Amino acid sequence: MGINASKTPLDVAKTMYQSRLIGVEPVYEYDKVNNRKTDKLLGFHYINILKSLEYEKLKIFIESTEPLIKLDKNKLNHELEVSYTDLELSCYIMNNMIHLKGTATSVSIVKGEK
Repeated sequence: MGINASKTPLDVAKTMYQSRLIGVEPVYEYDKVNNRKTDKLLGFHYINILKSLEYEKLKIFIESTEPLIKLDKNKLNHELEVSYTDLELSCYIMNNMIHLKGTATSVSIVKGEK
């Protein structure tokens, strides 16, 4: 899924204010020569849903050796409100749709489980 640019004005502050963390997954280095992931951990993607953009997913990468927020794998509906430090968003186009991605230096829970 992606964002239809002709229908969606993007207000970054409003978009992130209405986002919720739903998952955390490790990111490993990719070996382009052998076309596979390596065992070298680069950090973690913090997966958010953007309520203002029809629940579009946004992955924010944070370089770390351990997840900064650990989610209970047995609980299906987290939807934590979080805050990112030094958040930088960028976009890219794939299949004629605009997709968002981000990087940050830290994440903390604002509202929800602690």
